[in-house]
Amino acid sequence: MFSFLRTCGNLVIILLTAWSIIVPVAFVLDISVYFPWHEAIAGEIPVHRLEAIRIAVILTFAYFGILHIFGKNVRLYPINFLTIFLFHLVTSGTYVFYKFEVPKHEYWQTFIWSIIWLLTYTASRPKIRNYFKKRI
Repeated sequence: MFSFLRTCGNLVIILLTAWSIIVPVAFVLDISVYFPWHEAIAGEIPVHRLEAIRIAVILTFAYFGILHIFGKNVRLYPINFLTIFLFHLVTSGTYVFYKFEVPKHEYWQTFIWSIIWLLTYTASRPKIRNYFKKRI
């Protein structure tokens, strides 16, 4: 079961990576796309989505700033950064959507990001057998 979740997580990461490459390339071609594949007319991305991303970025910076201030600097893999950012995106997105009183059908996005966050978290965890290895 654990390896199935890890495989699903890696597949989701591959899809997100492809999406993350396509969207900036589309922007260079004067096409503005927001999640999942909506084309923004004249660059009009919904404000509640922009706010959710903005707050998630700020919370991620705050998280790493607090770790640094308290001397808890740790080495992170890119997948760990992605997991931390997605956690902040889910939490801030849910609150921002609530505050902006968006229609209920918009909340599917936080549900999707929650699933992606859990899958990336699972993919980033060391394998179970690593917990029982002897450390020298």
